[in-house]
Amino acid sequence: MSRQIDKLIIKHLKFDLHSETERGFWVYLNDDQDATLFRPSENIKDAWLVVEKFDEVDITKEFQGTYECRIFAFANNGSPVECWARYGDTPAMAICKAALYALGVEYDE
Repeated sequence: MSRQIDKLIIKHLKFDLHSETERGFWVYLNDDQDATLFRPSENIKDAWLVVEKFDEVDITKEFQGTYECRIFAFANNGSPVECWARYGDTPAMAICKAALYALGVEYDE
């Protein structure tokens, strides 16, 4: 499932895909850098690049050992108007699931 989620994150958040190999997806993160392996559903460093695409994100460790990620949208006056939340076994997975939910992207769990 994580490979499917990674592919959807790349597509819908418009990361610059270079190629796909058996190891995963390779993306360009900026113009002056070679393509790098990108696994946001598994790697918190990559997941943080997903967080940076949104205005406000809250990540909480739950008592059952899972993580909740909430993504907020705001009105022009700064008041919150919507919140999308999803859970994952890791912070990275919770971030990716919440991001896809906020974007209205459906996938098989």
